[in-house]
Amino acid sequence: MLRVLRASKTRAALIVVSAAVLGVVAAPAVGVEVPLPEPPTTSGQEPPPPPVEAPTPPVPAPTLTPVKPATPAKASRARYRTLRRGKRGADVKALQRALKRRKHRISIDGVFGKRTKLAVRRQQKRLKWRANGVANAKLQRKLRLKPRWRPSTKNSAGARYLRVFPIVSDYTYWDNFGDPRAQGSHQGIDIMAPKGTLIVAPVGGTITRLSRVEQGLGGLWIWQRDSRGNDYYYAHLHSIVKGLKPGQTVKAGQVIATVGETGDARGTTPHLHMEVQPGGGASVNFYRDLVAVDSNRKASTRK
Repeated sequence: MLRVLRASKTRAALIVVSAAVLGVVAAPAVGVEVPLPEPPTTSGQEPPPPPVEAPTPPVPAPTLTPVKPATPAKASRARYRTLRRGKRGADVKALQRALKRRKHRISIDGVFGKRTKLAVRRQQKRLKWRANGVANAKLQRKLRLKPRWRPSTKNSAGARYLRVFPIVSDYTYWDNFGDPRAQGSHQGIDIMAPKGTLIVAPVGGTITRLSRVEQGLGGLWIWQRDSRGNDYYYAHLHSIVKGLKPGQTVKAGQVIATVGETGDARGTTPHLHMEVQPGGGASVNFYRDLVAVDSNRKASTRK
């Protein structure tokens, strides 16, 4: 019996070896795990290339669009303005001409000063009116004057008095109107900028006065008046454009001077001191106008 079992095992081993040599997988014996052959691989073939993506079109370089001055809003209807001491403008000049035609001794300079007030009082006494020296709408109509004054209206940028920012490059500013100064309350706004920075006219108008030599607290300065009788004052200038003179008309955005430290600003940080006087009267705070026309958004939170 032992010999029979040994002979059976020998035959089974020969069958398995023969199947391995011939490449034939024999049926597995019961209870024996036989690994299945792996699927044949295709050697010598490269994997398919990835799909080609469409090229991305190049992004064009941004074009620089020049900033245009804000266009003025539709002009409001002209009307009479109450004229009193300190007022300036074309309507004051028209009043002075009318008084001079009525034999009052008065100079025609567009400034409502002491002599203009006295002439108005004399005219009021002739008419047997209350002689207070104030030329209201009733007196101007009596003198056959036409309404000339137009109230300030906002332009497309939301500013009343400015069309462009007065400085063209690096600068900073804050609302310093009314701040205490040695000579009293600050009647303008200081815009800080490096010495020699270009200053442009923030609105179209006429140059009325200027000084190329240091005079008073402003040092080198320029006065400008627009078509509505508003006055603009630029002080502490380093230089004034060659050829600029009183009586010359300038456009908004035209270079008129450079930033400096003349006058009582000598030895301090260079800056432009600017004032706006509507109708030739008292200076007003135009900080909101500066913010409205400041495309660079360089207003400081400093107070």
